[in-house]
Amino acid sequence: MLGCETRYLAEQDWDGWSVPTARGTVVHKAIELSINTKGEAWPPDLVDNAIASLEFGGASSLGEFLQELADVDRAELRSDCVDLVSKFAECWPPLDRKWTPVTESRVKLTLFDNRLVFQGKIDLTLGRARGLRAGKVLIDLKSGNKRPSHLDDLRFYALLETIRVGVPPRLAASYYLDEGVFHPEKVTEDVLFAAAGRATAGARRMIELAHDPSNASVVPGWACKWCRALDTCEPGKRSLREFDDPLDDFD
Repeated sequence: MLGCETRYLAEQDWDGWSVPTARGTVVHKAIELSINTKGEAWPPDLVDNAIASLEFGGASSLGEFLQELADVDRAELRSDCVDLVSKFAECWPPLDRKWTPVTESRVKLTLFDNRLVFQGKIDLTLGRARGLRAGKVLIDLKSGNKRPSHLDDLRFYALLETIRVGVPPRLAASYYLDEGVFHPEKVTEDVLFAAAGRATAGARRMIELAHDPSNASVVPGWACKWCRALDTCEPGKRSLREFDDPLDDFD
């Protein structure tokens, strides 16, 4: 929210799923199945089972999208997902039950008689608090490039987890499937206070924009490539032209 406000407003008008937006959900579902399936499971089977679960597991917009997907698009989606799930399987050891692995863990905080709701979904958690001793690790699995917002998201999840349990997580980390590397951060008091300040500022700004969207800020960057407001956003177009400049390779 505290990035490009024009992009935030554009994203409020949901225009349906696509292969790139569905890919992350399918990959997370396949990894969830891999962690909770007894015995060895192969990435292609995990992806097929994940797609089937999402397609026929209940009424949802994603299920409808998958049911209507053309064969060539389904093949592209499956190929991308098998690649990412294979990378997870190659770099991660089997998760011991003693580590208390939990996938797609939802955290939520409601305030002011449910008029303000903070919530999130953590891809994977390991461990748990022991009394007042921190022990849980929050992990976000990422299939794309590193972005500053990834760290902000993890700090927000850590804040909600701290309020929910009363004990902060020990670590929060983004794991990038393409690179096979972690980017961890210790959860300290300063981290939690920063997350609380950011969440408060974001909520205030969302309310302001709901009443007056005309003064939304524009913060151009690489994410402009996927922004729904790009066609009418000159700063975003200029930003992408700069990213595409071949001379950038020699900086």
